[in-house]
Amino acid sequence: MQANKKKSFEQWLEKLQEQSWNLELIVSGFALVLLLELNTPLEVWAARMDLITPNEGGSAFWKASRMLAFLRIGWLFMMVNLSIHIILRGLWIGTIGLRYVSGKINYHYLNFSDTFHRFLKRKVGDYDDYIEKLEKVCSIIYAFSFLIFFMWISFGGVLIFMMITGDLLQKATGEVWAGIYILLFTAAGLLYLIDFFTQGGLKKIKAKWFSRAYFAIYRFFSLISLSFLYRPLYYNFIDQKFGRRLAWFILPYLAMVVLISETGVVGHSYFPGKFSAIRDANIVEWNFYDDLRPEKVPVPFFSIPSKTPQGNYLELFLLYEPDDDLTIEKMCPDLKKTRKRGLTQKLLSPNITDNTEIWIYDSTVTRPNSSRNSLAYNECFQQQYDVYLDGVLLENYETTFYLHPAFQQKGLLCMINMADLPTGKHELQVIKKRLPKDSAGNYLVKKAVIPFWI
Repeated sequence: MQANKKKSFEQWLEKLQEQSWNLELIVSGFALVLLLELNTPLEVWAARMDLITPNEGGSAFWKASRMLAFLRIGWLFMMVNLSIHIILRGLWIGTIGLRYVSGKINYHYLNFSDTFHRFLKRKVGDYDDYIEKLEKVCSIIYAFSFLIFFMWISFGGVLIFMMITGDLLQKATGEVWAGIYILLFTAAGLLYLIDFFTQGGLKKIKAKWFSRAYFAIYRFFSLISLSFLYRPLYYNFIDQKFGRRLAWFILPYLAMVVLISETGVVGHSYFPGKFSAIRDANIVEWNFYDDLRPEKVPVPFFSIPSKTPQGNYLELFLLYEPDDDLTIEKMCPDLKKTRKRGLTQKLLSPNITDNTEIWIYDSTVTRPNSSRNSLAYNECFQQQYDVYLDGVLLENYETTFYLHPAFQQKGLLCMINMADLPTGKHELQVIKKRLPKDSAGNYLVKKAVIPFWI
């Protein structure tokens, strides 16, 4: 009974694989549409993650943002592979349609010389053989697309696992043991990669001590990389000649796609290079102006509404970045935190709110200390910035806490009086201080000068 079921299942699979090109085209078409639609959400998620991710590598948000970066590169691989598959499948369908019209290639009818006749018959061969080869190539490339995507995501997951466990071990035992762990993990990971890209080369070593030692490494990395999801696909892929040849191409292919995606053309030799490396009043950077910046792009460390602002006040937005917590803590050690930094879950912890002992936003209740405390936070936050207008340091300007419409970014809204400014070009320079880099209290800074006209 069991044998009959297995035989029936195998027969069903054989029938299905004969018509697999239908499924391949349908899935590839839908997948390409979904991938194209997914591009913008991925960019938005990456931008939102950058807003809450400090630059130091120890943050859980930083690790999550790195995993999102791996997903975006995986998206690129899938787009390239499925596009190639669709094109080749279209070619395959075209060859079948042409065979229905004109049959096979009639080399005698072409009436070529004997030299070309023999060469073309040997190199081009039978038309049906060409269709069969094209069918196999399309099916292998289709499987290759998903194999390489899962491989890439697994690689990213292993790196994130190493960083998380390394951080936990460092907190529990110190840097020495954490460093030893990272070295051993990296060495074992390299062995696993070598075995993978050599198509099981290390598994062929017959020495018992090595087989047993590597078997433990293999089982461990198979578990954390979730390779059991695509392992049957991989081994079925390399058990035939064309698949093995293509497997050798995996690593160069990954590098090639990434390099090509980052390749550009320089067509203007005397135009300034990267604007962010210059940032002076002779350059208009669109990301500092709200009306020029696309919706999916977040605000840099400050912005103004337009390069031609209207009215008597210039609205300057100073961004509150995740790294600012550390700077504010150094500048204002007596300032209390309004909330704990990290992940929150409102469904599981509905009572988590801001520290109401510091200030309360309530239109029906007047608290004497409320405005004074909020002003202290405002003033401390403002200490990070030095703002210059036409070379003059501004000291008296109004600031309020503000959520910017772009991604609801937090920061200060500064109202700068420009009623007395003459018409023409003006320069706004913003300098933001970072953590002290030495015992003398010297700050790391980032700055930009942007022009505007009234």
